[in-house]
Amino acid sequence: MHEQFWIIYLFLCLVSFFSFGTSVLHTFRKHSESLQSGYNLLKLSNILAWVTGVFVIVNSKSLISFEAYLLGSIFQIFSLVFFYWLKFLVKKRFSIAFSLDTPQFLFREGPYKRIRHPFYTCYLLNYLSIAVVMGSLLNLMAFLFNVFVYVWAAKLEERKFLQSDLKHDYLGYIQEAGMFLPRIWKRS
Repeated sequence: MHEQFWIIYLFLCLVSFFSFGTSVLHTFRKHSESLQSGYNLLKLSNILAWVTGVFVIVNSKSLISFEAYLLGSIFQIFSLVFFYWLKFLVKKRFSIAFSLDTPQFLFREGPYKRIRHPFYTCYLLNYLSIAVVMGSLLNLMAFLFNVFVYVWAAKLEERKFLQSDLKHDYLGYIQEAGMFLPRIWKRS
């Protein structure tokens, strides 16, 4: 029975990896100007999370509890459902992370009403899932490294908005929506 949960969790991780990896090609627009060092670090942090996750999954599958697999699977499923909902909403309107283009519009539909960077929330929830299930320091460090990189990407995107014609709208948006988690109350 334990083996079945390991296979289910591994399958969900692979679906996430494929989904998130192909989103670069099919969900976001590439822009000629980008902060290449940031984008390269983002790719490295994602690969690091996946490699450490697969390494620990393969080497310690029998040591992981049913509860850890269940919680990790719930995180993975939520991340995937949330991701595909977002992908359906944005329809290739957004620039890829670390692009230096000037924002032309402020999108506030669906989850964007309460979360400014919900795609990053999906990715981080996925990496948190791996860290929780594996329970290893290596996976926790990979997750925290990804948090650092996604905060950097989000801050860069926010600076672009604050330097654009959308500055005043974005300042209001910051009051209403959290960076990665929904804002429950408005800032004053």
